[in-house]
Amino acid sequence: MSPFTRSAAAIAEPANDLTPSGEPLGGRITVPRNAGPSWLRSMMQEVAGSVAAGLASGPVQPVAISKIAFLQDVVAGDMLRCDVEDVRYGATSVTLTIVLWLDIGPELTKVTAATYTFIAVDGDGRPRPVHEPVTGVGSAD
Repeated sequence: MSPFTRSAAAIAEPANDLTPSGEPLGGRITVPRNAGPSWLRSMMQEVAGSVAAGLASGPVQPVAISKIAFLQDVVAGDMLRCDVEDVRYGATSVTLTIVLWLDIGPELTKVTAATYTFIAVDGDGRPRPVHEPVTGVGSAD
């Protein structure tokens, strides 16, 4: 795993990153009845958009979804884990990979992954700069 690999649950801390029931967005997801590839894509995009908005410190618009592959079937009641990996920053964009894992037993099985690119936008919907966080500045490490 890359040093950028983080659980979506760990990223989804602010109150605006919670579901209506108050649960963190991302983390663990229970598969509902009649869930198929479109439901999985929807959940992944919801997590990706929320995380990208947090990383970009404001509103974002999706511009690309690529490299999506469905590797494992899921059924109602399955527990999925959602991770955010490979975060990359552009001048006005955030690109990240969302990975869903089937969380049954002692090992995780990869279900699907997709790479999302979002453009940070201002109040008028125009692209705005994104600044990659600086790590280790001012820390006692």
